[in-house]
Amino acid sequence: MKKQGITAFRYNGSMVDVGADKFLYRWKKMLGPIDERRVLFRSGFNVYATHSFGIIEMLQAAECINAVAIIGMSMDETAEDIRDFVEYVNGEVTSEWGARRAADGHPIPYNLKYIQVDNERRISRGYVECVKKFAKAAWSVDPDMSIMVSLNISRNRYIRGNQNYALASELVGWFIAQGKGDKFAWDSHYSGSRSFAGDKEWLESEMGIDLQRELAKDYPGFKLNLCPMEENGSRCDWDRGLAHAHNWIVLQRYGDCFKMMGTANTFQPHGLHYMWDQGRIHYTSDKVWFQPSAYIDELMMKSWKPNVVKTISSDEQKIDLTAKIDDKGDELTLYIVNMTDQPQESVINVKGFGKVRNKAKVISMGNCELTEYNTIDKQDNVVPQFSELSMDDIVTYTFPKYSYTMITLRKK
Repeated sequence: MKKQGITAFRYNGSMVDVGADKFLYRWKKMLGPIDERRVLFRSGFNVYATHSFGIIEMLQAAECINAVAIIGMSMDETAEDIRDFVEYVNGEVTSEWGARRAADGHPIPYNLKYIQVDNERRISRGYVECVKKFAKAAWSVDPDMSIMVSLNISRNRYIRGNQNYALASELVGWFIAQGKGDKFAWDSHYSGSRSFAGDKEWLESEMGIDLQRELAKDYPGFKLNLCPMEENGSRCDWDRGLAHAHNWIVLQRYGDCFKMMGTANTFQPHGLHYMWDQGRIHYTSDKVWFQPSAYIDELMMKSWKPNVVKTISSDEQKIDLTAKIDDKGDELTLYIVNMTDQPQESVINVKGFGKVRNKAKVISMGNCELTEYNTIDKQDNVVPQFSELSMDDIVTYTFPKYSYTMITLRKK
C-alpha cells in the first residue's frame, strides 16, 4: 500500500449490513486475542467470516503506513458504545477505555478522525437521527471527530424538491447549527465501469458534485466534504484497470470538489472469486502482487502534480486526457486513455507549455485484451512499460488499443 502511495483507507462494507455477521459486527466483539474471536457461517460473500482482522487491526495498519483511517460502525451500536469507542481510540490513558487501549498494547491514541455510519444505506428519518446519535456521542469525547455518512446518490436520487434531498439538507443544517459543518462528510460509492467517466451527467450526479452545488445554495459558504471511497467494478482485470485510469484522470479535473477518494477492494486471496471479484492486490500464503488498477494508483502518485491545466481532445470518447503541471511550471504530465479497441494516431500539441526538452518519459499500460490480468504464474502480465519519446511542440503519437499512457516532459 505504501508502494501504491495510499494515504487514506476505509474499513467498511458488506460485513456491516449483509448476512448473519452484521449481528456480530460490534466493535467490542473485536477486542481481545484473535484466536478467541467468533467465527460464524454467513449468508453474504463468503461462507465463513471472522474478526481476526477487525477495526483495531485496521487502525494499526493505517498507523503503519501513515494513512487516514475511516472506520465504519453499525447503526445499531448504542450511544454508550460509540462514546466508549472514541475514548478507546482517542482518549488519554487516564480514561477508562484509554487505559484499556494501553493495556492492549497501544498507549498512544490512534487519533482517529472519521467514523462512518453503517454502509450503503438509503436516507430516511431513522438514518438521519442515527447520524445525530453518532455525532453527539462521539463529540462528547472528541469534539474534532468527523462523522461520515454512507449514502449512495446514483443518478437523480437527490433532486431538490424530493424527500431525499430535504432530509440531506436538514442533516447538513443540523451540523451547521452545532457549529460542526466542517465535521460532516459524505461517501457516495461510484461505478468502475468503462462507460462511467465518459458520461458527465452520470458522473456529476453519482459522485455527489450536483448535491454539493445545491447544498451550497441552501447554506451559503458551506461546501459538502465529498469523500467517495468505493469505486466498484466487480472485476480485477484490465477492463477494471482501464476504467479506473479513466475515472482517475477525469476526476482530477474535478479535484477541488473532493476531500479524498478511494476504490474497492484492496486485498483478495488469489483464486477466491466471489460476486465482487475486484481485489486490487492479490496474495497467496507466500506471495503478494498487484493487479492492473493498483498500478494505476502507483503511477498517479509517483507523477503527482498539484495543478490541472486546460486540455482539449478532438474526440473524448476515443482519446481522453488530463494534464497536470508542477508549481514551478517546469514539468508537465499528460494522462491519456485510449478507450477503443484500435490504435489511435494522434497529434499532441503542447505549444501552450513552452519550449520542451527533446526527450519525454513515457509510461504505458494496456495494449491487450480487456480480460487480461496478473495471475500467480504470470504476475507481470499487465504492468507498466517504460520508454522515451522524441518530443517537440507538436508531435504525432499512436496510442495502443485499450491503453493508459503517461507522457512527462520538461521545459528547456
